[in-house]
Amino acid sequence: MSINWGLFRNFEQSEYECKCGCRSLEKGEATVSVELVKYVQELRDKCGFALPINSALRCKKHNDDPKTGGHPTSAHVDTGQGCMAVDLGVDREKGRIVLQYALDMGVFEGIGIQQRGSSRFLHLDVKKRSGGKAFWSYA
Repeated sequence: MSINWGLFRNFEQSEYECKCGCRSLEKGEATVSVELVKYVQELRDKCGFALPINSALRCKKHNDDPKTGGHPTSAHVDTGQGCMAVDLGVDREKGRIVLQYALDMGVFEGIGIQQRGSSRFLHLDVKKRSGGKAFWSYA
């Protein structure tokens, strides 16, 4: 399903594109979940500050690259329902604000936190899990 990016005033398709440069979104080889983009925009509206996207869609090759550190069943990979995950480049105080709003919204199925070292981010996804919602730390 194609997304009308004009409906999302703070985000563009290029921000959700695979970082390897394959341009799979642009080429129509992959999609992003409209639900995910809608919720990330709602989160941005609640926070009132920019939410930089470090990672969203990953092609399988990029996800499988050891440098990426992708999980084999990553919600970042389009397996037929579109990319269902974003990693937002937020840390410290902003990270806590984003996390609180994301929890309050109750729409994210997976929330992962990385707030140590040089790569600090908050993972959010809408991938349904048989065991229910998941919350984890990368530390």
